[in-house]
Amino acid sequence: MKTVWMIDGAYLFNHGKTKPFDYLKLKSELVRLNGEPFYESYYLNSTRDPASDAQNAFHTWLKSAPPRGPKIRVRLYRLKDLHITCHHCGEESVREMQKGVDVGIRSEEHTSELQSPCNLVCRLL
Repeated sequence: MKTVWMIDGAYLFNHGKTKPFDYLKLKSELVRLNGEPFYESYYLNSTRDPASDAQNAFHTWLKSAPPRGPKIRVRLYRLKDLHITCHHCGEESVREMQKGVDVGIRSEEHTSELQSPCNLVCRLL
């Protein structure tokens, strides 16, 4: 059975704030429970600047192979600005929001299925 592991990086980041974890150990445990290695592993997230130095070390580590790292393909999307106007006072503000990750996850799932049919997709969302 071919299993593809899809990770919504923002979801796991928020989970890790209260319950820290290690991606390498998590992947090892999931592979053990699966009974065989994953066919592919993907980490998808949005960042202010997908190529920023602050993010590069972590994403490079995610891509590195065991025993050094978990060997996960990384797909990064740019955060989008959401312009908000207060209905009471008319004050405008801008906040960043994640866009495109859910579509990216589905696209990667679809691509994996077309290239080699997968029996199971494990999504951590």
